[in-house]
Amino acid sequence: MQVTLAALNASYTHTSLACAYLKSFCQDSRWCIDIIEFTINDHYRSILSRLFAAQSDIYGFSCYIWNVEMVKKLCNDLKLARPECFIVLGGPEVSYDAEQLLQENPLVDAVVCGEGELVLRELLQAKYAGQALDIIPGLAVRQGKVIKVTPARPPIQDLDQIPSPIPFMDIHRGLVYFETSRGCPFRCSYCLSACESGVRYFSLERVKSDLLVLMQDQVKVVKFVDRSFNCHEKRARQIMDFILDHNISTRFHMEINAELLSDEMLDYLAGLPAGVFDFEIGIQSTYPPTLKAINRYANWEHLRDRLQRLQAMGNIHLHVDLIAGLPHETYEQFGKSFNQVFNLQADVIQLGFLKMLKGSPLRDQAEDYQYIYQDQAPYEVLGNHVISFAELDRLHFIEDMLERFYNSHHFPRTIGYLTRRVYGGQAFKLFEELAIAWEQGQYHLLQHSREREYVFLLQFVKQHWPGEYNLLQELLKLDYLSSFPTGHLPEEFERFNPDHNSDYLYNRLKDEYFIAVHFPQLIQLSHRERRRRMHLEWLKVDIETNTYIPEACPTFLVYNALRNKLELILQTEPDS
Repeated sequence: MQVTLAALNASYTHTSLACAYLKSFCQDSRWCIDIIEFTINDHYRSILSRLFAAQSDIYGFSCYIWNVEMVKKLCNDLKLARPECFIVLGGPEVSYDAEQLLQENPLVDAVVCGEGELVLRELLQAKYAGQALDIIPGLAVRQGKVIKVTPARPPIQDLDQIPSPIPFMDIHRGLVYFETSRGCPFRCSYCLSACESGVRYFSLERVKSDLLVLMQDQVKVVKFVDRSFNCHEKRARQIMDFILDHNISTRFHMEINAELLSDEMLDYLAGLPAGVFDFEIGIQSTYPPTLKAINRYANWEHLRDRLQRLQAMGNIHLHVDLIAGLPHETYEQFGKSFNQVFNLQADVIQLGFLKMLKGSPLRDQAEDYQYIYQDQAPYEVLGNHVISFAELDRLHFIEDMLERFYNSHHFPRTIGYLTRRVYGGQAFKLFEELAIAWEQGQYHLLQHSREREYVFLLQFVKQHWPGEYNLLQELLKLDYLSSFPTGHLPEEFERFNPDHNSDYLYNRLKDEYFIAVHFPQLIQLSHRERRRRMHLEWLKVDIETNTYIPEACPTFLVYNALRNKLELILQTEPDS
């Protein structure tokens, strides 16, 4: 019996943890299980062709909000092409309305409800032996014109029963999903974890064994899918200590609850080396009525203190999340949440939009808050009792501006000056006005190079803040040259380089004392090699204070050997 488990991932760099778990748990000499992975951006006809070519008896698909519509289409066409095959779906997107899905998709044969390992293994055993499927707990199955939904199956308590999935994962794609636990101690009403109870853990021995394989293979990024990695603080420290003792080059991304961080844990985190751990922290909102409505009882002052201490350490990449469209949070109130979170200056601020997930308590409460939302995945909210579609639409433009001008890290000096000095900490107003200008200029209708974004920001400043134009033009130049070490600047920028600029730079590169004092990393290089790594621009800004100066000063920018990363900036007096 031939079995194919198919995954439609969001990106090529991802690999399916679910399919690997299923294969590891369900392997048996009576059947052969293959995993075929695609992305949602692959050519549809090519996906269908490969699935057909597998000539499998059973096809299983793992379903999420980002792929379920394509999966349903594939199931329909595959069944038409191979009527004798058996198609089973599983995953969070189909677990909570299995009967309705089978009614609406008559060419799908069965749906696994909830955790899939035990259910799929019993399904394969029954299919192999020609036995009935309608007695398998946790399965919705079609029997002619009748759909039978069996009682739910309790989740696996001893997770170590599941063999390691790593041998069945393509761990060299770039990002490997990994879990040390299942379940969540919290019950946020917009999340499917609210439907579960408690947290189950893989043993530390099992976790360490799998992590060691990934680190020795020098996987680029390991992303923990634990809902709250630090909910068991002692255990979290043990895992992190093991990583530090054995890691070679892998980065680790964890979703944590910052409120749970004790002072002792913060002291521990302060001593970690930089570049190993990334933390993602779901703030979602700072508005107390909203937090209460979604079963989050955060204390903003305490949370802010934890986050400020994390940010001050500078050794952990911080990614924080906000969700627009939550109950009670108006457009104006969301702006206040945005400002409070933005002022923390995390490395990445993700502005997401509420999804009314099937099975989540909030979806059951939709009428209470007058929610309107998409009737197909991803079920994004279009409005509720306090926020309109037009306001959410504007927030989408603001999200775009946030991604382009903050999360990209291409405009740190310019955006930092605008938010702190020009907008007085009201970052939401800045991004709102950027969004309005972007929309009015119809920039959203076209593709834009990064260079054009600098020009847009320059024109925005000229129109809205002409008194700040001279300084912000210089800051934009510095941001541009820091990110794009070509020496080229868009023609819209005024340059102050003197005619003898090349000779000035050449003389400095030959000055061994000057190089030894200011650029010792270049001392062993030839004049030509030094020139390849250095750019000279004359700027009318004091780079230490971000203040405008009337006379342009020579500013040296040194890049790494590959000339793709800024290493050092030095500003000198013209005659030094």
